[in-house]
Amino acid sequence: GLLVVDVDSSAYITSLHIGRQGRLLGGETISEIPQGKSTKLFVVTAGDYQWDRIHNSLFWGQYSFDFELQDDKEFRFQVKPGVINYPGELLYRPLGGLRANIHASNRGLGAIDWRRTTYPGVYQRYRFEYSGHYADPFPEFYRVAREAQPTKTDTELDKTLAVPAADKLP
Repeated sequence: GLLVVDVDSSAYITSLHIGRQGRLLGGETISEIPQGKSTKLFVVTAGDYQWDRIHNSLFWGQYSFDFELQDDKEFRFQVKPGVINYPGELLYRPLGGLRANIHASNRGLGAIDWRRTTYPGVYQRYRFEYSGHYADPFPEFYRVAREAQPTKTDTELDKTLAVPAADKLP
């Protein structure tokens, strides 16, 4: 499956490990994530995954610490074959010392727009699916709306679409 890894961090991250649930080996390690927003697209084996560990090294490796995330259900997600899987954006806000606010948030529209501009062929070929803790109908709604008016820009599309009635939402 294809996996969008989306990180929003207020500090440099030495590495982020995404592990396969129930397995000691497997997964991906992303190194040297800069402060700010970073988004990458990976090809991974379908299965159950989790944001596993954030590792930081300071002072040229003299001091390092890990934030272990594998025991928290908030950081688990599934990768399905044949779609672009989006587990949400990992937010990392260190508070000083060995404390940090870490959260996974569904910010799918930003990931969809990034994919559409960065990988237009992938955008056309594969469906985007949020793989977090609940079903999210927005990616499909957005895809249908864009396909209905392919020549419209984002700004024009936002202005021309009426808000759907509450009774029409799934």
